Amino acid sequence: MPSKCTWRACGTRAAMTLLAMAASAIAESQAIAQQPYPSKPIQLVIPYPAGGSDIVPRKLMIGMAERLGQPIVAINKPGASTQIASAFVAAAQPDGHTLYMANPAELVAAPALFQSLPFDALTGLTPISYVAHAPFTLLAATGVPAKTLSELVAYIKANPAKVRFGTYGVSTQPDILARRFNQLTGSAAEIIPYQGGVPVFNAMLRGEVQLAFSTLIPTRTFISAGQMRPIAVAATERVALFPDLPTLRELGLDIVDGAAFGLMGPRGLSPDVVAKLHDAVTAELAKSDVKASLVEMGVVPVGSTPAEFAGRLKDGTAFWLELVPKLGIQKQ
Repeated sequence: MPSKCTWRACGTRAAMTLLAMAASAIAESQAIAQQPYPSKPIQLVIPYPAGGSDIVPRKLMIGMAERLGQPIVAINKPGASTQIASAFVAAAQPDGHTLYMANPAELVAAPALFQSLPFDALTGLTPISYVAHAPFTLLAATGVPAKTLSELVAYIKANPAKVRFGTYGVSTQPDILARRFNQLTGSAAEIIPYQGGVPVFNAMLRGEVQLAFSTLIPTRTFISAGQMRPIAVAATERVALFPDLPTLRELGLDIVDGAAFGLMGPRGLSPDVVAKLHDAVTAELAKSDVKASLVEMGVVPVGSTPAEFAGRLKDGTAFWLELVPKLGIQKQ
């Protein structure tokens, strides 16, 4: 007959089993924690639809994956002025396996434009590197006879019913730029919001709108084909892609703005992970072929330390909090 254990013996045996299981779980968690980063594929969240501005992060992530020794998978989460993507990353585990190629320009403008946000650009995400920016360019449909800024302003004032701005949507960067343009030039061009850049470009080609602010990433082919005319670029200096194109600031209009690309992660990334990711992305930006391909798209490579990136976010937030009320824009 099988022997029966006493309460004390059975209890001791069960306790020892539980202790062994706990020790095994602790050892397993410690082993996982001690694994070199990254220990599995990384997902890179991109706040744009596939086939547009996501070409920049997709270009960089190839070399970054090789350096990090793990695949990087692009996850497109467009919408709500990049808030959908931002909130997703802010809620992710801070283990470095969910990263964000944010648009810092949208992040810093959000507190001035929206009543409530599910994240905080200054505290809810970890800055890694300000990667690059793509200045916005003022584009005119070829049916507009003006070829210079002064001619354009004169044409708008003489034909206010014939000139309309197409924008990517209410409170998007191009929408705010159109408002700033009207305010600073004394113009009254009607502003028509669309759902993204592609509908705006199609509307321009059909003659529904005559003006738009856009980066050169999706529009340089239209310009080269003679379907759109660049008037000026909203940058501090001319872009290498079109060196003869003046800046708005050169022409007396103090507008500097553009889409931007900044590598970020959830709040709480360890300094070691941040350093490894920073080294990977800045090494890519230092490659001559990568630089050349970005410049050909009208993108200006930058690269920065995490602290410099954090400073940009802080300054940008203060700038938009001051500017937006002056434009008469109500928070949504």
